[in-house]
Amino acid sequence: MKRLITLIFVLGLLGGTAFAQAQLQKAEAQARTDYPIVTKERAMEIGRALTCGPDRILYPVLKLVGSTINLWTMTSSGFFSAASQMYEVPAGATLTLNGFSFEARYLPSGTSADVVVNAQVYNVSAAKVPVGAALATVPVTIDTSLSTDIFFAVFATPLTITQNFALVVENPTDSAIAVGTNFADNRDGAGEFLAGLRRPVASGGWQNGQNINISATLNFDVDWLMYPDVTYDFDADFVADRTCLVQETPITFTSVSSPILGSRFYNRWVFNNVFNAIPDSTFAWDFGSGNFNAYGSSVMNTYPNGGSNTQKVRIAARNFGYTANGFCTDRDSSDFNSGPVANALFSSDSTAPKTYSFEALPAPFNETWSWDFGDGTTDNSGPTVSHTYATSDTFTVTLTTTSCETDSTISTTFFVVPDFAANVSGDLFQQLSVYPNPAEDLINVDIELNSLETVSITLTDIRGRLVMTQDAGALQSGQVKMNVNSLERGIYLLAIKAGEETTYRKVVLE
Repeated sequence: MKRLITLIFVLGLLGGTAFAQAQLQKAEAQARTDYPIVTKERAMEIGRALTCGPDRILYPVLKLVGSTINLWTMTSSGFFSAASQMYEVPAGATLTLNGFSFEARYLPSGTSADVVVNAQVYNVSAAKVPVGAALATVPVTIDTSLSTDIFFAVFATPLTITQNFALVVENPTDSAIAVGTNFADNRDGAGEFLAGLRRPVASGGWQNGQNINISATLNFDVDWLMYPDVTYDFDADFVADRTCLVQETPITFTSVSSPILGSRFYNRWVFNNVFNAIPDSTFAWDFGSGNFNAYGSSVMNTYPNGGSNTQKVRIAARNFGYTANGFCTDRDSSDFNSGPVANALFSSDSTAPKTYSFEALPAPFNETWSWDFGDGTTDNSGPTVSHTYATSDTFTVTLTTTSCETDSTISTTFFVVPDFAANVSGDLFQQLSVYPNPAEDLINVDIELNSLETVSITLTDIRGRLVMTQDAGALQSGQVKMNVNSLERGIYLLAIKAGEETTYRKVVLE
């Protein structure tokens, strides 16, 4: 297969210009078949590389619709003396420009001397043409012994580029050379109008191809065949719209990887998506299965059960370049906690009179703990807290936890006991005896009061939980038996209430 080259000699102003054309043949393989589309599987084999390049950006070649290119005559005193091709640099991206290459040939003009042209780099204006002074200039010799070929300009000091730039080939001589573009008749420039021509000052200087007519119906919608050699660093990174995984709730992961990966100029997956509607495979995702099976800059996944334990989500950011050095992959991962609800269960223990220690039961994904002690005070310091009550009374303690953006609340009522005194009695009590102590199955309570009163007895465990109540009825003197065989062994508080007075005893069950 061969590529057809149309040679156009520009003889006058391109509005009513006559053209002399010659047909040349050139093997197409150099421009078309050397750059096959790489599969997703191939890209995944390449491995991790934080620095990508140097890569020769053959962007204008990829835009060829057919197999034909144009060559345009350039001299210092002709229709144009310099050609420019703009390349975009995404906002926030930085690349190193090592040099560039371009397609050109010598045109016999009565002399056999080589032609030395200037290969240059410029910043660009909003019109996509060079502006200001050249950032770099390298002389390049167009050899008279060669037909159409690729010539190279290598910068002694690579340029750091952070904004759009233009590659320029300038012919400062009257010896004619021809510089190549993709095919004008097919409008291979695809309406981007990245190419410019430097006309004589009297004709307006630098002009964008959109403002230059080749014919009454065709403007200069082409790209100069100029290929920058670039190197750039990139890294993979992503964010999620939730902090953890919730049952049956979609979570969206979005790439915030280096912006260079989103450019059609440097990443052929993006190019193929823009120009050929081929799905963009720059970003591959593993939602925790160990396999990359989703693609896109922003993806969504739902975990039916909120996942199991911790899910490792991975992103592979792959650059599909033009040369072997342009195939680069970086990966990043983040762990996401899972669990459908928070766990607000807790336990308590009395560590001193009226002082309690509260501890949330283990729940690996709890993120916050909010304690309300029921007496107007709160504590958000963590899963284990301690609180001292000012009075003996019944209080409701509430714990609220959050996990995976879900709240869980549980409350428990505590009776805050007074000091464990050996004998705390009011005026009603003449005599009070509790035995045996320690006890196994039965506790005897012998009571003698100054007057007939309604008597009730309660048993509370050391955590403040009421475990037994026994009403003795109206009593002035007598014995109350309490069967404690079914209770757990431990320390308990016995409260004997007679009328409006209450006295306490500590008992031990063994």
